[in-house]
Amino acid sequence: KNTVKNVSSSIAKATATISLTGYVGIYDGAAHQATGTATGVLGESLAGLNLSSTSHTNAGTYLDTVTFTDVTGNYKNTVKNVSSSIAKATATIILTGYSVRFDGAAHTATGTATGVNGEDLSAGLNLSSTTHTSVGTYLDTVTFTDGTGNYKFTVKNVSNRIL
Repeated sequence: KNTVKNVSSSIAKATATISLTGYVGIYDGAAHQATGTATGVLGESLAGLNLSSTSHTNAGTYLDTVTFTDVTGNYKNTVKNVSSSIAKATATIILTGYSVRFDGAAHTATGTATGVNGEDLSAGLNLSSTTHTSVGTYLDTVTFTDGTGNYKFTVKNVSNRIL
């Protein structure tokens, strides 16, 4: 007598190899994101790696979650983290001291602070230490503090003189 038996078989989903590289750079005003690949068991490139959460413009350190969602149904969906960092840039600071004859009036050095894309950051310059009324030669300290968080705190000196 012939017997027919049903046999059940299953093939488990494979695990894709996910390789991620975080972005490391200096603030430049542009958006940057991590890069990555999803590779199958035969070395084939797989679609479905979503890096959109890794896009950042401002200076900072970021830990982002990246998802891989397999469209073929042959691979396990995967979640991985990637770290990226954007360092603060250095603003271009130009200071102009003064050399004037004593006239009893207060005098203050002038200056500009400019960002990497030409943006005016001069509001962050503190020139108050350069204000003098009396005769003398002064070496004054000027500080730059950026309100956006994308530029380094900077200290520069400027020479001023009242004759």
